[in-house]
Amino acid sequence: MNIEWLFCSEQEATLKEVVEVEKKFGVKFPMDYIDCILENHEGYPSRNAFDYGKVKGAAFNHLLSFNQQEIDYLVQVRENIKDRLVDGVYPFADTPGGDYLCFDYRTNEANPCIVYWDHELAHEDPEKGLFFVANTFTELLSKLYNDEE
Repeated sequence: MNIEWLFCSEQEATLKEVVEVEKKFGVKFPMDYIDCILENHEGYPSRNAFDYGKVKGAAFNHLLSFNQQEIDYLVQVRENIKDRLVDGVYPFADTPGGDYLCFDYRTNEANPCIVYWDHELAHEDPEKGLFFVANTFTELLSKLYNDEE
């Protein structure tokens, strides 16, 4: 994977912060995600386009924050959208259009898949706002490309 992470936060995420969020959510994040977040906190991937379903060129904006003081703190983001989010689904990255990439723990708590959460569709029906993207975080990263390609 040839992804460079841009504009990463100068305040790195700590393993302690990751564990605190896991406890609040009642989940264990995948190790590939934890490794990425510890190195690239709040980063923007240089390759940021991905496809899911019939949608081509969806945009991965940046990784959400583990810093409680930030507006895009994972726990606060989930709190803000929980009325339109299915139980067992947790956002970890945003898109420029107000949607989120999420871990979906509903079918496999040990290895959650990645889903795209569409805020407009979820407003009408939370289940219909979710779209499968990848089986793992690493697979998601492997699917990223530059939209100029």
